[in-house]
Amino acid sequence: MPIYQACVVCSNADAAFVRRDAPELILRVIPNGVDLDHFRLSGLPRRDPPVLLFVGTMHYYPNIDAVRYFFAEIYPLIRQARPDVRVQIVGHRPPPEIQRLAELPGVEVTGSVPDVRAYYEQAAVFIVPLRLGGGTRLKIVEAMAMGLPVVSTSVGAEGLDVRSGENIFIADDPRSFADGVLRILSDPAMWQRLSEEGRRLARRYDWRELTEPFIALVEQVIQERSR
Repeated sequence: MPIYQACVVCSNADAAFVRRDAPELILRVIPNGVDLDHFRLSGLPRRDPPVLLFVGTMHYYPNIDAVRYFFAEIYPLIRQARPDVRVQIVGHRPPPEIQRLAELPGVEVTGSVPDVRAYYEQAAVFIVPLRLGGGTRLKIVEAMAMGLPVVSTSVGAEGLDVRSGENIFIADDPRSFADGVLRILSDPAMWQRLSEEGRRLARRYDWRELTEPFIALVEQVIQERSR
């Protein structure tokens, strides 16, 4: 780190590591963003029966762990209350153990898809049961931008300025996670509130907004080096 003039990180948690090792380095926290012209509310009807959607690179171990955890401890609780619920796991290179989940009733493992928006716009709830990993979750912002309510663990939502019950539902144990999904599915007013507030939050992560502080940082470094 000390050989550089400045550093950009995507979350305050990441910034803490940099400040510990390079306290004199110019540092800016600029979150990851999304293209809100690309990810936007389509107005298409959601699928019935309802679909729970997980999106991620499926050879990445934190995503494998998240799906394992979901199906081992959360899915049975949801299925018991709502046997009609379906699950889609979308993301490239799923290993054999993830592919085998498609043998369960109502579960689809897609592998790579040409356009993930088709899945966001038809799902009922976006699930993020992550227990490992770092950085920020662009997939949460993408889902919110398309009006899809999100249920996530605290780890899954790290790096995003979310508030449980307002623009997301945070749950860190299987029962609470299942209850959050079931409440959203059964309460249209809650579904609508999370959808609207999530879209409002997503606007803060538009690339057009996030490029401004980066440009300012570059200009600051140039000015300091010129002196």
